[in-house]
Amino acid sequence: SKGKNFKGYQEFKHLDFSNGTTETFDKFYQTHHGHRLRLLKGEYFYHQLQAKLMFKNRFDWIGDVPLAEGDVVVMSCPFSDTGGVPVDFDSILAECDRLSVPVLLDMAYISISSINELDLSHPCIKIITSSLSKVFPVEHHRIGIRMRREFEDDTLVAYNQTKYINRYSVNLGHHMI
Repeated sequence: SKGKNFKGYQEFKHLDFSNGTTETFDKFYQTHHGHRLRLLKGEYFYHQLQAKLMFKNRFDWIGDVPLAEGDVVVMSCPFSDTGGVPVDFDSILAECDRLSVPVLLDMAYISISSINELDLSHPCIKIITSSLSKVFPVEHHRIGIRMRREFEDDTLVAYNQTKYINRYSVNLGHHMI
């Protein structure tokens, strides 16, 4: 957050090492597999693939139909298609707050973006994930982090609590930082 104004990031106190952002995505999708997935058009291909494979007829593009209770939103910021803040970012998050729609923010590219200000204090944002592979040449080491506002037990927590994680990658990440 150095040199950036990311309001509310301090609220995400529950941290887990992950095998890149992808493992965080998968755990989020497992948790919310019974919901309707909502993505913006132009979202990262992995999310679009999961929409097709895991959510099938429980998927709609944001903007095609209104958000509703029972939805779950995954949004990249910086946005996969443009590299900037997603169009209608704040209004989408405000609507998700109003409807209690859980949101995962994929912030994998934040460290190399020109985004200097974001409001992450929206209660709907449940998870923020990022990795070191965009800022350092370590993409094959799978050095990711999952930051959560609230504690919820899952297999990623179990891996971290028992230190059943790739310690070589964690050490490399600490060294690179």
